[in-house]
Amino acid sequence: MTGPAEDKNPQGGRDRPQESERDDQNRNQDHHTARTQQHVTSPRLLEFLVCPLTKTTLHISHDRTELLSRAAGLAYPIRDGIPMLTSEAARELSEDELKRLK
Repeated sequence: MTGPAEDKNPQGGRDRPQESERDDQNRNQDHHTARTQQHVTSPRLLEFLVCPLTKTTLHISHDRTELLSRAAGLAYPIRDGIPMLTSEAARELSEDELKRLK
């Protein structure tokens, strides 16, 4: 028997959420994304953040999910509004990405 917030998956297996529950999940994700962008895109915050390797200015990516270091050629991810400024978390920028930054 299914509960009021679920309906039976016609292909068998797990139950799936109804439309209203999915809508709530989408709204929560949109709110989370907006909150993440708000924290990192603050010009005041960006003034204080520097690349941990080169101590040079970081730039925010177009999709606002990474902080980019031109000097180091690295992209640091932003997770839950927090920049992950460690070499373990960083990824190398491709040649094309580096050209676009200059």
